[in-house]
Order: sequence, then structure tokens, then C-alpha cells
Amino acid sequence: MLESGSRRDPVEGLPEALQVDLRRLARVLELVLQESAGAELVESVERLLQLTLRLRQLRGEPAAEATRALEAWVARLAPGRAGALARAFTIHLHLVNLCEERHRARTLRERSRAGAPVPESLGATVRELRDAHGEQALRQLLGRISVQPVLTAHPTEARRRAVVDSLRRIGELLELLESPTLAGPERAEAERWLREQVTILWRTAQLRQTAPTPLDEVRTVAALFDDTLFQLLPRFYRGLELALVGPDAAGTAPPPFPAFLSWGSWVGGDREGNPSVTAEVTRAGLAIQADHGLRALEEEALRVGRTLTLSRASTPPSRELQARLERDRRRLPQAAAAILSRAPSEPH
Repeated sequence: MLESGSRRDPVEGLPEALQVDLRRLARVLELVLQESAGAELVESVERLLQLTLRLRQLRGEPAAEATRALEAWVARLAPGRAGALARAFTIHLHLVNLCEERHRARTLRERSRAGAPVPESLGATVRELRDAHGEQALRQLLGRISVQPVLTAHPTEARRRAVVDSLRRIGELLELLESPTLAGPERAEAERWLREQVTILWRTAQLRQTAPTPLDEVRTVAALFDDTLFQLLPRFYRGLELALVGPDAAGTAPPPFPAFLSWGSWVGGDREGNPSVTAEVTRAGLAIQADHGLRALEEEALRVGRTLTLSRASTPPSRELQARLERDRRRLPQAAAAILSRAPSEPH
């Protein structure tokens, strides 16, 4: 598995925190495979891992000989066993990649705690521009910058969203288990959830059975946008504001730059060589993406609204807010009446 017991240990020499993640997932995956497919598959995965690890150390004719031996061993496997081995090794690699991604994020967090800006970070970039060109030139640059990343579907991406979601949940559980404040019963429950999620990953088909339609691609990209970029963008803006004005001033006034990031999408609208993308598909794709965007903004507005429980007595509304509320009461009388009945003295 991810570790090898008395054989060559593939995690030896790696950073300790990374070793912890790798060994934890090694144990869980071994338990899952043992329970689901038996000891023979566990031994096959271990043997394949050891053979490939050994192959990496060889050069020249010894490497060629080891490659031929590995190919011969795989060729002797029964089709069913070979398929199970490929699937198990694929999951093994998914979990290793997840651990490496987590360790990179962990390393960046540790560097940011050192005080000095992390190289190539927003803080370092702002400092370099400020030192080279001055404060006024930096503000002018931010005033005219415009960035529009364009999302597109990747035709070779065969990994299902169910697999991506499962790996995300496993990553969240590893993050939870890393907490030193986790109590004994909570840790045991998190370990159980981790085994459950690895079991789900093993029992989930890794590849799509049919090619995705353009609207399938639209839905996948929109869902990924919800889970990642929609949440990342405000953090990016806040990080830039912190780098520009410092932690004491950040959030006390409008940011010293306009919103300069906007998003485009070719998904569901790129008609170069794809006869399935018609005008109707493009209209439907735009509707799906607009629906995702509006629902995400609605959820955030509701979240913010539930926290603004300031009373009229302690924090009177501004003249502008009063005017907006009066306009909304006229346009949406039923909604306004419902809100006023729940929070009659909380205009914010």
C-alpha cells in the first residue's frame, strides 16, 4: 500500500506531517481492500508498488530487465484481477496526490506565519511594485487592471465529479484529524468517517460510462465554480487589501481598488468542431450558469443578513438605507411584511 512494512518504505525521508497523512490513508485503504476484495488484492497492490519503486532506482539494462519482468507479471494476471488491481492502484495514486496537495498548502501556511511575505504571494508582489514604482503608480495600476479568466471544458477529463467530491471529503477529514484539540471520541468518529469515505471511493466507478454532453460539462464546471472559485475570489480581494493597507485598516473602508476580476466561459458555447453545441444548448448553458451564480449570491446575502442583527436603537439606519428599504417595501410588500414581522427593529 502507501507504506510497506518490512519492505522498502516509500514514505521514508518525507516530511513528518506528510508521512502521517500517507500512513493514515495507507492503513485505511488496506483495510477497505481487505474487507472488499481479500488479501490477494492487497498483496498484489503491494507487490506492484514495490516493483515500481525498485524500477525507479535502476538504470540501463537492469532497468530494462526489471521492466520486462514487471510487464510479464502483469500480463499473467487474470482479467478480473488486473482490473481490480488497476482500480486499486488508481485510488492509491489519488490518495497520494491528495496528501501531496495538502502538504503543499500546509507548507505555504507555515511560510506565511514567518512574518515576511511568501515569495510570489500577493504581499510580496505588492511590496516589490511599491518599492520599484512607488505608492501612486501602484494605485494607478490597480485602477486600470482588468483580468477575465475564461472557463472551458477539458475533453480529456474522464474523472467523475463523484470521485472529485469523495476526495474533497477525505481531504476535509484529514484536516480535521490534524487538529490537536480533537477529543478522543471525536477522533474515533472522524477515523470511522474516513474509512467510510475511502470505502465509498473504492466502490464508486472511477470513469464515466458515457461521454458527457455539453450541458453535462456546463453543470460540472458550474458546480466546481460554486465549490472553489466563488469562495476563493473574495479571499483573493481581501488578501490584496491586507497587502495594500495592512490588517488594522483592512475592512474599515472600501478597498483601495475596483473589482477587476470577472469570469467568462466557453462551456456550452464553443462551436468549433462540436456539432452538439447548438444555439439552444448555448441558451440552456447560460441559464444554468446564471442560475448557479444567482443562487450562490442569494445564499451569501442570506448568510450576511442573518448576522446583521443590529437594533435600530443602537445603530440607526442611514438615510440611503432607509430610502432603499422604503422602495423595496413598495416593490415587494409581502416579503417586506414577513421580514418586519420577524425583525421589526432590525433594519440592517
